[in-house]
Amino acid sequence: MRPGKKQFQYKQTNVSIFLRKIFTCIFISFFIIGNTQSDASEKVIIGILAKRGEQVTFKRWQPLAKYLDQQVPGYHFEILPLDFDHISNAVANHAADFFFINSGIFIELEMKYGVRPIATVRTLRGDKGVSLFSGLIITRADRTDIRSFKDLRGKNFAAVKKNSLGGWLMAKRELEGAGINTDQDFKNFIFAGTHDAVVYKVMQGVVDAGTVRSDTLEHMSRDHLLDIKKVKVMHGDKVHYNFGLGEKDFPFPHSTDIYPEWPMVKLASTPDELANKVAIALLNIKGDEQAAKQAGIKGWDIARNYQPVHDLYREFRLGPYREIKHLNLIDVWGKFWPIITSLLILLGTLCCCLVILMHLRSRLIKANHRITHMAMHDPLTLLPNRRFFRSLALRAFSQARREEWKVYLLLIDLDDFKVVNDTHGHEYGDALLRQVGNRIRIVLPVDEGVGIPRNKAVLPLHKQATSDGVLRAEDCVARLGGDEFSCLLIHVQNLEDALSIAERIVQAIEKPFDIFNRQFFVGASIGVSVYPDDGDSLDELFKKADMAMYDAKRSGKGTYKTYDKSSG
Repeated sequence: MRPGKKQFQYKQTNVSIFLRKIFTCIFISFFIIGNTQSDASEKVIIGILAKRGEQVTFKRWQPLAKYLDQQVPGYHFEILPLDFDHISNAVANHAADFFFINSGIFIELEMKYGVRPIATVRTLRGDKGVSLFSGLIITRADRTDIRSFKDLRGKNFAAVKKNSLGGWLMAKRELEGAGINTDQDFKNFIFAGTHDAVVYKVMQGVVDAGTVRSDTLEHMSRDHLLDIKKVKVMHGDKVHYNFGLGEKDFPFPHSTDIYPEWPMVKLASTPDELANKVAIALLNIKGDEQAAKQAGIKGWDIARNYQPVHDLYREFRLGPYREIKHLNLIDVWGKFWPIITSLLILLGTLCCCLVILMHLRSRLIKANHRITHMAMHDPLTLLPNRRFFRSLALRAFSQARREEWKVYLLLIDLDDFKVVNDTHGHEYGDALLRQVGNRIRIVLPVDEGVGIPRNKAVLPLHKQATSDGVLRAEDCVARLGGDEFSCLLIHVQNLEDALSIAERIVQAIEKPFDIFNRQFFVGASIGVSVYPDDGDSLDELFKKADMAMYDAKRSGKGTYKTYDKSSG
């Protein structure tokens, strides 16, 4: 081979090696850059209203950021605690992609910046998660001078912030509804800044009372910051209460109406695709996960309706409603008088139709009341019948289970009634039954010795009894049929008091009855059974009382007997 050709091949080999090295370096560079880009995650910031301070907020919600890192690949979530005064600026400056804020701040930002809720938090109350909350008006448990809202006049009062929904506005609405002028009636009024600070000032005696949101006491107790037994929650007159909004789903003490919980909201600029992923991740959080346990929540719900919050803010002309101006009626009339005139004519016509409909409705209601009364009452004595008595009894048993007291059932059977009815006819028998029913209700004065437990609220089941009868206002008597009557004794302190009432019924019926200017004598045998000692159903109690009543008849009539378990 010639030297020139050999030299050329050598140079060609060197060039190939050099090019391979270059391509290898380029490939490695692209691989490293590609991996670096794939490992880099886009940062997503969640701004959270720090109602208990920045440190507590960060500690509570940092696990949520870690949870979202795992559930939403390609993104890195960070928590940004914000106080009340910086939320609006943070939204305006796009300082975060999502915000977890109170319901009041949300409705203002919704109308001002177009933020949108993607989920509503379910706070943890005991072992139950609820997406509703309320305000608490609290004082120390040892303050016997503060029992109702009216007692707050002339007292020192603390709230969280002027624009705090659960920490002031809810309570303000209920206090003013109860006649308290929140600008003038307090001796001293302060904003403490956080919910915890309000509780501390109340417990330290700096103020006499204060208001916080409904789960504050539980959170502070869980963090060993408060002995919850030393706090008293005040209850108002439920001036604005909307019982249609989840009242059954919020069976907790509350001083104000209930409102939807805090929402997680997205900015208008936050991509919908990201918002959907975050919403799905939030809805999938379980109560036993660290992100939920650390935050003290049960999870998240689909975003609730925030109209009740709008109603409150509109009433106080706050937030998005602060700029509403009063209309000038003269200007309105000058511009719209043809429409107004037509509407007035239409309204007059509708009013006439409404009057007619209301009259017809009134007649229908009265007729319905008469039919209902006939269906639920004995036509002869006008006492509740067996069906109505069962309804009253079941309600009494339910209340007794909740409050842990007893209900006494008295089954009354007239002695020798059949003789009067068969000998003198049904006219005399019916008159006698009517007098027996009236005598049980009103013939004797109330026995002051029959005690009612002081710690039990007396809730009348039926208003057919009077305060000057054998039975008290919360008791009831019914005719079951024939010559059988039954009494339900509620809030009687012990068996001896119930038997005292039975004895007085026996004595009342033993007295002569004047019927059509003739005197008749009958007696009464009474069987007594006790809920829940003798049974947990009305049928079982009737059965036991019936056995006791026949025992009374066998022992000579004209007396009463309690159910004897040994004989049953």
